[in-house]
Amino acid sequence: MRGWISSLRVVFRNLTQSSSSPYCKMSTTATPTQTNAANTANKKPQPNNNKNTKGQSGGSGKSKKHWGYFEYFADKFGAPGNLKNEFVDTHVHIDAILYRLTTEGMRHNAKLAAKGCGCGGDEPAPAATAETGAASAAASTEAAPEASSETKTESTEASPMWTWPRLVQEHIRGPCAAVVTVSCEPATHREVLRLLNLAHPSEGSEAAAGEEAKTATTTTATASPESDTKLDATTHEGKVQLLKAYQQPIPAMWAAFGLHPHEAKHWNAEQEAEIREALKHPRAVALGECGLDYYYMNSPKEVQQQALIQQLQIALEIKKPIVIHARDADDDIFEILKAHVPKDWKLHFHCNTSPAAQVKRVTEYFPNAYFGYTGVITYPTAEEVRGAVAATPFNRLLLETDGPFMAPLPFRGRTATSGHIPFTAEVMAQIHNVSLEELLAQVRANTREFYGI
Repeated sequence: MRGWISSLRVVFRNLTQSSSSPYCKMSTTATPTQTNAANTANKKPQPNNNKNTKGQSGGSGKSKKHWGYFEYFADKFGAPGNLKNEFVDTHVHIDAILYRLTTEGMRHNAKLAAKGCGCGGDEPAPAATAETGAASAAASTEAAPEASSETKTESTEASPMWTWPRLVQEHIRGPCAAVVTVSCEPATHREVLRLLNLAHPSEGSEAAAGEEAKTATTTTATASPESDTKLDATTHEGKVQLLKAYQQPIPAMWAAFGLHPHEAKHWNAEQEAEIREALKHPRAVALGECGLDYYYMNSPKEVQQQALIQQLQIALEIKKPIVIHARDADDDIFEILKAHVPKDWKLHFHCNTSPAAQVKRVTEYFPNAYFGYTGVITYPTAEEVRGAVAATPFNRLLLETDGPFMAPLPFRGRTATSGHIPFTAEVMAQIHNVSLEELLAQVRANTREFYGI
């Protein structure tokens, strides 16, 4: 009996291994369509033998879902020198980005250490510098747009400290001329000032800065010989070539200081004095962000409105543009601005998610109102926001990230950085039916007109 069963097994094995057998999972004479269908059904991706094929594994063997910033940038824009027009991130929280990347590095190193792999990873931790201390302190807080801010107490000791130059080197490609880092929490004003002074040590006083400093931006690096070609950053060799071929300049850093509506409950004479003092820095270009947020209501409506009105008065007194945060408060923000701000004042409605009707109402009444848009415009469900982009006059558009929040596709869910601006700009250009370079040139001119940088 046992021998009979063994004989049957041999016969069945031979049948299933035959290319003509109906028991064979994949006939050797199957068509490519049949092969692809079977592989899809079994969730086995086809191997990619074309290293330049977009969206597939590339020479590194990594699937696109495992790509990093370099791979996505090279896939979409090629070498950094391919982008001819510079851009500015007009609203970003550099201190919060440094905090996030530092703590992410700590968690990664902890996992490696738990596996007995040490804490080096693919690169050694940078040596401690004056800026690493500032980055650690500057990163002590961050305010998420989804909830009230919380002071971060996690130590960053023994971690691969993230500094501003390192952030630029590893997370920004292309001609990023400048960033406007925004401090809108009580605990971050001093730290952002420290970052400013580290980034521009010769401009610690207004006298040293002058008009020459205000109009200066970084010099775009000379394009490499490969700048007009595609560099395959999906391979190790391609990534090394990309890093060697282009030395990313460090963007100029500017700042805005104010109190976020989430923090309005903390508004008092001490906060007012601290903001006034911070705005004396020669690289402080605006007051904000300030405004109204009725979505989370982390501060009562009346408290938000009073804090906003007092900040508007400060801006008028010191003659600074105003960065506005408005969420689910379109009518109130419009009426307060009408009542307390001259019609020709410069207003930057940052991370706008209000509908087209609000954009038209504001731009018709305030001739110097500009609207900034983030990676939100790349999200499939953000049709209303894309409608607002379309309704915004071409000469009133600004680009921003609101990093570390609001990363555009394909980075959604990751830490947003100023290097993501081209991805948002591409969608903005499509909405306005212009080329990416035309869009970047216009928005750069808009930024100069609004901020003078």
